[in-house]
Amino acid sequence: MNYTIIENKKFINLTPHIINLLYNDKEIKINPSGKILRLEEKNKNDNNIIIERRYELSENIPHEKDCYYIVSSIVQFFSKRNDFVSPDTGSTAIRDKDGHIKAVKNFIKINTL
Repeated sequence: MNYTIIENKKFINLTPHIINLLYNDKEIKINPSGKILRLEEKNKNDNNIIIERRYELSENIPHEKDCYYIVSSIVQFFSKRNDFVSPDTGSTAIRDKDGHIKAVKNFIKINTL
């Protein structure tokens, strides 16, 4: 599985997208690992207008010391894993004239306390 080392930490990109990280005035290209982590929907429908839905990770990702997994924000939120991070696509992201993201400056770890 492809990974990138930054500050003695391993980053594994579990999205289908190339992540361009602008860090310490250098652009670091983080390629997809070849594995995509998604959420699977599990629905319970008793022929009602409102259905029950729960989400599960599409596969089990083992914990690894000094390793962060880059995932989508929604996967990170539902997983509640401290080793999952998402690209910060908010106000600090670098965008082109059409508003498309060209690079991010950091990753977000959602506080799941």
